[in-house]
Parts: sequence; C-alpha cells; structure tokens
Amino acid sequence: MTILGTIRFLDHFSDLYGNRLTVSARRKSDAVLKAVLRAFSLQWLSSADSPTGVQSTTNYNSPIGRDTPRNSPMDAFYDSWFQARSLIKNALSVQSFRVVYAILMFDGISIPAKVSGETLVAHEFLDAGLQKLNCLAGLVEQYCLNLGPHSTYGTIMEASLSVVRWCSHVRDIGAALTADHVCKLSDVSGNDKGQATSSGYEPISPYVFDQGFNRDFDNSVPGICRAAAAEAFRVWKQVVAIKGFLFSSIQNDIELCPNLSADVTSTITAIAGLATLRLKYCLITMDYNERLNYMLNTDVRIRSSSVAKPIEYNMSTQLDAASIARVALHDPAHFSIQHSQTSHRLALLQHWNIPTGSNVLELGCGQGDCTTVLANAVGELGRVVAVDPAELDYGAPYTLGQAQDHISQGPLGKRITWVQQSPLDYLSSLSSPSSTSSPPASDPKAFDATVLAHCLWYFGSPSLVLSTFRVLKQHSKRLLLAEWSLVATHPSAQPHVLAALTQAALECRKPKGSISNVRTVLGPKQLTELALAAGWHLESETRVPGSEGLLDGQWEVSACLSPSFGREVEEQVSDERERAVVLALRDACEASLEGIPRGREGVRAMDVWVANFV
Repeated sequence: MTILGTIRFLDHFSDLYGNRLTVSARRKSDAVLKAVLRAFSLQWLSSADSPTGVQSTTNYNSPIGRDTPRNSPMDAFYDSWFQARSLIKNALSVQSFRVVYAILMFDGISIPAKVSGETLVAHEFLDAGLQKLNCLAGLVEQYCLNLGPHSTYGTIMEASLSVVRWCSHVRDIGAALTADHVCKLSDVSGNDKGQATSSGYEPISPYVFDQGFNRDFDNSVPGICRAAAAEAFRVWKQVVAIKGFLFSSIQNDIELCPNLSADVTSTITAIAGLATLRLKYCLITMDYNERLNYMLNTDVRIRSSSVAKPIEYNMSTQLDAASIARVALHDPAHFSIQHSQTSHRLALLQHWNIPTGSNVLELGCGQGDCTTVLANAVGELGRVVAVDPAELDYGAPYTLGQAQDHISQGPLGKRITWVQQSPLDYLSSLSSPSSTSSPPASDPKAFDATVLAHCLWYFGSPSLVLSTFRVLKQHSKRLLLAEWSLVATHPSAQPHVLAALTQAALECRKPKGSISNVRTVLGPKQLTELALAAGWHLESETRVPGSEGLLDGQWEVSACLSPSFGREVEEQVSDERERAVVLALRDACEASLEGIPRGREGVRAMDVWVANFV
C-alpha cells in the first residue's frame, strides 16, 4: 500500500471511527490533495525549461506580488503553489487525513522566489495540520482498541496511522531544526509501530550466521532501518531541545542551566548509537567468519569531545537482543522464551540511559537476564556487580549457579562480578576496607547506577525495601527500578494482575522463608513513596506494555490455578474469612480467562513500571 493509499484508506472508514465527512468535505479534501501534489511536482521543473529557471526560497518571510515578467514554466509552479495555498485555507475546517497529508506535503514545498507584496510565513499551516492529526489519531486508536487485537481492519488502520505519523514527525522535527518552531508531536519512540521489535523477525546475531544468511537479508534490512529512523528522530529532538535553549531569552546565562552539559553529552551518546546501527547494517553483508572476527576482536571506537569530559564508545561490544540472549543459558528448542526476556530488558534499558563505561550495581540479578543486557550496555570499560541472596542451587530449569557460570564463560563474562549475598549485607560490606569484591571505601558514590529489575516483589517486606533504598543512597548516584505495575493496558493481561494479587494474598499469611515469586506486592505509588522516604528524588517514570512473547503472565496464572496452590491455601490459611478472600481472588483470576482467546495460552504480561531516581 502506498502512502496515498493509506491516507485514502483512513478517510474511507472515517464514519466508523466517528469522523463523519460530508460530501462537501470529501470534495474539498480531494481538491486540496490534488492541488498540493501538482505544486509539489512542478517545483522540480528543470531550469533548462526557462531562461530564468524556477527559483525558490526557503526564507521565513517572502513578499508576494505579480510585478515581474511572466514565463511559462516558472508561472506554472507559481500559480499552482498559490492555488494549493488557497485551497488549504478553505479546507482548514475539514478534519480529514487527506487535508492533513496535503498540509504536510505543502510544508515541504519551497516558497516561490518570484513574489512581492504580501508577507509569507514559513510553515504557515503546519501547526493546524499537526493538531488535526492528533485529533484524528485519537479517534482511530480508540476504534482499533474496540475492534481488538485480532481484527484485520484494525491492524491495517493502525499501520496506516503509523505511516502518517512518521511523515508528520519528519515535518515537525524538520521545522524545529530549521525555523522558530516548537515540536508538537510526542517522541516517535513512543510509537511501537516504528520499533524494530515490532516487525516479528529475530534480530541478527553474529553467532548464528551460516552460508545461507543472504536468504534473510531482505527481511533483516527493514528492521534495522526502522530502528535507525526512530533513533535519528530521537537525536534530532535532543538537538532541537538544545537549540531552543541556546536561542532562548537567557542564552547569555548558560551557567544557569546545570543540565546543559548533560544534555549535550546525552546527544553525543545518541549520535554514537546511530553509528552503531550503521555498523550493524554493514556487518550483515559480511560472511560468518568476517563478522564473528570483527564483532569479537576488532576495537572500533568513537571519541567525541564536548563541554564534558571525552566519551569513548566501543561499538564492537554493542550486541543485539538475539546475540545477548544466546549468551544466557537456555534451551535451544525454546530460544524464543529467552529472546523475549532479553528483548524486554533492552526495552527497559531505553528508559534508563546507562552510558558506556558505567559502574552498575544490580540487586536481585537471579539467573542474569538483565545482567547480560547491562554488561552489554556498559561496554568493555564498564562493569556490573550482580548481587542475589538466593542459593546457587535455586531456580529451574537451570539453577542460578549454572546460569551464572555459563554467562561468565561467554563474551560478556569479564565485565560481571557475581555476589551471592543479601543486598543489605553486600552494601554493608562496601564500607569495609577488607572487602575484596567491593569498590574502594573512600568513594561514597562507587556506583553510577543501581538497578532493581523485577526483583522488588521478592523482598520480604516494604520495610526491607525502604532500608535497602536508604543504604543505596550512600553508594549510588542513581536508582533505576522496574517492576510489574498492576496495570493491564491489554485486556489479555488482566489475569496476570489477578494472579499476582492472589499469590500475594496467600504469601502475606504464610510464615517467613517463602520461595514464591510474589512475596510482597508493591505498586508504583508505594515504591515511589518508599524511594522518596529514603532520600531519592523521582526524575522520570513510565509504563511499558508487556510484549506478546513475554510469558510471565502465563506462568503466574498457571501457578495460581494449580491444584498445589489450592492445597497450600487450605494448609496455610486457618481463618475461614481470610481463606475466602484468597479463594475469591483465585476464582476471579480463573473467570477472567473466559474472555481471552486461547485461554491461558493467550494471557499476556501486565504493564511494567520503569522509573529513574536521583
């Protein structure tokens, strides 16, 4: 389907999502789109077609008039441009995707140089077009949500809307970079249609190429290009933000903005990330031996100087999700499970912004699903101290000891230090000069960041979480959290929420020493309050929907509805009223499966809360 096809498709079904277009509105939409397409085409007339050529200007203000000699090619563009502009003005009251796209295309047409008189303003209609898009997008999204995830029309409409959004981001960011325009659209990375992970293909891994790799070349390139485009938009927005500050009314008071240095450094880091994507694109053209040798042995670095200290990025260590997943111990027959877990941790990492070379502490590392992602992020110059209190024979189908040993023997192993100790015991050891596994005691902020990813529900009580947060404040510059949010954006994730609450209702009535996955349920609000009470300040927070391949929801629902869980309720809960509460929650979890296609197999993971504290 072409771009114009997506535009017409969305308008064709406008009545269904609540945007009724009259016959007059449809005619205006068609007329303005055709006029803009004509003007857009005529601007490329060759100068050879006219003695003077078709000159244009991108100046912000141009005077309009007809006092210069006329010639046919130049006047064709001139007349078509003014006709398109006039039709857009007449169609501003029409809410249609054709009008939106006409405005976006018109915004990219050069203003004719052969004008005098009236004053023109660059990006004259852009704000109106973006406002229309936001309004129409809300209607389409709500309609697709009502249709459900298995609707063919809903899928096509979402994809079509994604195309229009990409075009809008190009104009929105382009205007902000070149003119006095403030971006109106939210970050493009928030639209998962543009992410490489939405394409359904397994990312390219340097460990799995064979002689038949070229068969997958065409399937791999689009995903890499989508990821590069999304990252480019993010970088451009960072540049726009810095540009806006430098040209603001306080441009002579740069010292009043302590975050400017960090913003510039972050932008440089993002640009280095784009270079990594370009390198990945080049790598996929190599054969197996060339690629493996390059990824593991070549030392490719980018050095960038800014107002902060120089930053060094080692691109040879930046692996994709499939490569990192293969570093972990997994069953080759069920690689998709490990790949989904790794991809999810990479999604969390996008909200944490851990620079290369960082010293990171991870509490509750378990078998290392997040540890490998962190080790990849910090690069060869960084390190990860991974702490977990569980016995090394804990875990299934592989124990913690087996999983950690396997990772240590892989390409990321030298960046990781495993510690089998409770978080508080380890943190207490940091102040001991005799400690050999900890940073120097003289450095009160030995870690650039501390990560707790999907481990907070393993804590025995809220007070233990609070104590840990307080001690971390002495040793870490940042606190990065990720935990299940108890929110189900997708209806199929609701059983996961109920299963977690059911298990928590049982666990709080059991004696100490539980080995359940859900021991202390804490929602985002409670976790934030605990962090604030410990002296941390919330910098940012968001919710990440659980991806379809993440099976945690299915696992917890199965555990909740298993016969052994029912027996445990009878054995552990003596009070009949308390027992009734637990069993009622369990019944609600089971009943919630009735509206889900494929029942338990169709359960998705609930949303994840991701937060940054400083």
